[in-house]
Amino acid sequence: MPPRLLSSLQKLNTVSVAEAAIIEDVFVKKEGGPDYRAVGWIGALVLLLKTQIGLGVLSLPNVLMTLGIVVRRPVVVLLSRSTS
Repeated sequence: MPPRLLSSLQKLNTVSVAEAAIIEDVFVKKEGGPDYRAVGWIGALVLLLKTQIGLGVLSLPNVLMTLGIVVRRPVVVLLSRSTS
C-alpha cells in the first residue's frame, strides 16, 4: 500500500464516531449559509423545485440525443420559445 494512502487511512481510524457525525452533519448552520432546520414548507418546496429543474436540465442532452436530429430542432425551438 502506498505510504500516502496508508497515512490517510490511519487518520481516518483515529476519528471517533461522534467527531465523524459532527464533520458530516448536513444540517450544521454555517456562517453565510442557509439554516435548513428552520425552512418552512414554502422554502422546502422551492428547494425541491430547484433540485428537480436542475436534474431536468442535466438530462436534456440525453433526451435530445435519443430524439434524433429530425425531431431535435423543433423541440429546441419550442423549448426556447416557451421560456422567453
